[in-house]
Amino acid sequence: MLDLNALFIFAKVVEANSFAMAARLLRIPTSTVSRRIAELESQLGVRLLERSTRSLRLTDVGSVVLEQARRSIEISDGVLGLVSNRMTDVSGVLRIASLPSISDTLVAPLVGAFQAAYPNVQVQVIGPHRVVQG
Repeated sequence: MLDLNALFIFAKVVEANSFAMAARLLRIPTSTVSRRIAELESQLGVRLLERSTRSLRLTDVGSVVLEQARRSIEISDGVLGLVSNRMTDVSGVLRIASLPSISDTLVAPLVGAFQAAYPNVQVQVIGPHRVVQG
């Protein structure tokens, strides 16, 4: 299976036009960037980049792989965004058991603030003799 992290690193190297700059942007050692690109090339069985001491150039195959790497990154970002949105969309029922003496003074203001932040949550404050729904 192809390593999507290696594709991400490859795209970052091309974007930065430098292994060292990509390493700084990714906050990983340059040796790790170099090793991951070498592993990716080995796994694919092709050279993606032509390197010299002063320049970095995409091979023809590298250009095609770069386009696919960018698409993979977009898909990955989309999936993460979808999950993140789902996690912030809180809904359901929250039941709080409380004595009436503290429900009115302590719990009620907290419930109001909570419901303002999470309008899709139904809050029920349950006391020994009553149920207040909000």
